[in-house]
Amino acid sequence: MSTAKKAKTDSGRLFQEAWTESFGVIERNGKALCILCNESVVCRTSSVRWHLDTNHKNVATLGETERKEFLEGKLRKYHSQYLSFCNYLSRTNHLTAASFQISLCIAKHTKPLSDGDIIKTAMLSGSNSLFHDFPNKDKIIQHISELFVSLKLFNASLSCLYH
Repeated sequence: MSTAKKAKTDSGRLFQEAWTESFGVIERNGKALCILCNESVVCRTSSVRWHLDTNHKNVATLGETERKEFLEGKLRKYHSQYLSFCNYLSRTNHLTAASFQISLCIAKHTKPLSDGDIIKTAMLSGSNSLFHDFPNKDKIIQHISELFVSLKLFNASLSCLYH
């Protein structure tokens, strides 16, 4: 008797595009992902069908055209949320980069934050990352570079306001 096991093949375990409109699953990182509950499903027609029939009975009982329209709406909503999340992460990464660049600039000068020229230099060092997707980025950077910031000017402005 042979003890060698059969080698498993991946045939039949690839995502099929027809599952998206029939069962409401999309491909994400090589796996089938249900757009209704965000659960991963095994890439087999029987598993995808079973998931829809048992976990989403109200959708499974709809007629073919109703189900197709319902799933298309859910798919649009999923893609909209996905794009919003990706855009948010991109913005967050740029804000973090600007923050690190400003912190590095302040640390290099080893001076107190009350020195306005250091703040201005720090703002200029982080502005490329912070305003990377602004159409008027150059104008914003020009305005920052034209700022006159000094502790003496700030104190003089305050004394004029209160006296």
